[in-house]
Amino acid sequence: MGLKIRMGSIQNFGFLQEIKTWNQARGYAILFDETRLISQVSDFPERYFLISIYKEGIAMAHALGVKLQPDSIYYFLSGTLPKANIKNLGEMCLFQLFQLASDQKLNFVDLGSSDLDSEVNHSLIFFKSRFSNDISNKVTWTLNL
Repeated sequence: MGLKIRMGSIQNFGFLQEIKTWNQARGYAILFDETRLISQVSDFPERYFLISIYKEGIAMAHALGVKLQPDSIYYFLSGTLPKANIKNLGEMCLFQLFQLASDQKLNFVDLGSSDLDSEVNHSLIFFKSRFSNDISNKVTWTLNL
């Protein structure tokens, strides 16, 4: 399909504006603090991995993975160009993230919580349900001292 996939460390932060624009166009809430994220990447560049898919030099999709723990990677942030006529861009990014996890010899990939501050994140639940045959609520334990 003429796609090029780039996977590696972050060289510049232009992808953040593309993700923000693409997700806003889809009506998704923008829940990340760009300044804070840039600071975190600057402090811990070895923990952040960018996966980008291009067609004819134009970005079609981006996904950001973060090694929060030594044995896992967190699927932190992603977006796809809304007008891209390429099917399964999100799945391609996710596949590359699993490939990255394998290359890094990690034990698991964390797809994130399906909860927002005040409600259930139904779009994330739907996204995750395509990779499983089960839907369940997370269990949260609190220690009361």
